[in-house]
Amino acid sequence: MTIVTAGAPPGEHLLPVTSTPFEMSLAASVRRISDVPVPLRLLWRPMECPASHLPWLAWALSVDTWDPTWSEQVQRQVIAQSIPLHRIKGTRRAIEMALAPISAGLTVEEWFEYGGSPYRFRVTQNLTVDEAWSGNKLGLIYQTVVRAKNVRSWLESIRVKRAPTVAPLRVGAITVTRMRLRNIIDAATEIMLPRADVHAGAVVITHARIRVGG
Repeated sequence: MTIVTAGAPPGEHLLPVTSTPFEMSLAASVRRISDVPVPLRLLWRPMECPASHLPWLAWALSVDTWDPTWSEQVQRQVIAQSIPLHRIKGTRRAIEMALAPISAGLTVEEWFEYGGSPYRFRVTQNLTVDEAWSGNKLGLIYQTVVRAKNVRSWLESIRVKRAPTVAPLRVGAITVTRMRLRNIIDAATEIMLPRADVHAGAVVITHARIRVGG
């Protein structure tokens, strides 16, 4: 039996002449695998896989949460920890591992740590002064937690805290000086000095009284 189809160069494939067009196309696709410039064993190594192939490797290793905006290093770390995370999935540690690539400031508290209702927990995002926050990040946190937690536990809340900003304090003042000269014999005379411009915040008023006469 002939093992090549009419018109195909000898040795191109091992399909019989009765092969269907689909089988021929499949054989042609598989034949090109030898043209892949990367050894196949490297495609399964998160730290050696080409960057362009990382999304496919993440899919193959069942990465639950994936953000294409992550840096290449973060993407590699997420893929590398996928199997260890699946081994402990449903635990607090699994949630913390899954949240780590999103932000270093994310913490998990269980109900008995803050006096909440049983089988509930909350997540707190501690932002630095310059760290950005958006609704997309909130959605990513929620999806990550839901996929990593166990069925029994309930996410009670996601809290966001930002570190206080310390700014220099500037205090201004004006001084109003009033001098009253009183003569027992003549009518009282009051002299008011000109008032300075107001720049901010506080007022200091000084009175000086001088008696003239017996």
